[in-house]
Parts: sequence; structure tokens; C-alpha cells
Amino acid sequence: MRATAYHEAGHVVARHAFGFAPTEVSIRRDGSGLVRGGATTKRPGEIIIIALAGPVAEVLAAGARDLGTCRGDIVYAMRVLDAAYGADRADEVFELHAAAAHDIVRARWASVERVAEALLAKRRLSGRQVRALLAS
Repeated sequence: MRATAYHEAGHVVARHAFGFAPTEVSIRRDGSGLVRGGATTKRPGEIIIIALAGPVAEVLAAGARDLGTCRGDIVYAMRVLDAAYGADRADEVFELHAAAAHDIVRARWASVERVAEALLAKRRLSGRQVRALLAS
């Protein structure tokens, strides 16, 4: 569950970096997690970065990624990337966005930790609770 908490916290912090907050974030005993609601961006680059921030945070926290947890985010990012930039630029653009996701997560690591640790303690956080954690 620890990897999942950090994974979801990565998404939350990246969304917040672009000015968007969730209405709820949760993790389950089965190792799955979900960030719900709230406005989000329509800009492909931001969508890709937010999608990749979860796997980045998970890797930084756990040292390895569980592809069962990350596969959906990576596939989603690749679909957005292909639609927005074309398959011929996929590798180049993917690397740029992955680096941007890494930079956002690293720069806000204390926030990632606060959200992840709160998720581990409570397993569900409201949007209000997330905003309070991100403001501290």
C-alpha cells in the first residue's frame, strides 16, 4: 500500500502544480488507488505530466515500480502523447514530459510525503484535507 500511496500522492501534487485539486483521493487494501474529481487541464503536456507523476513518485519512494500499478498511467500518457504530438515524436516527447514530471515531484517531495503518509493513515482524503496538506 505504501507504493500506491506515494503513486497517488504524485498525481495529486502534479495536479496541484498546474492549479487543480482533487475532490477525493483514496487507496485500497488491494493496492489500487484513485484520484477523483475536480477540474483538470485539457493541455496535452499537462495531462501527460500528471499521468506520469504517479509512477515517478512511486519509483522515488519505493525504488522500483509495480507495472500493475503504473501500466494504466503510462498507456494513458502514450495515448495522449500520440494524439497530440504524433507517433513519430513519441519517444522524444515522452522523455521530455517524464523529466518534467520528475522535476515537479522532486521539487514538491515534502508535499508528496505529507499526502502519502496521510493516505496510509486514513486511506481516504477529501479535497479539503488534501488542500490543507498541500498548504502546509
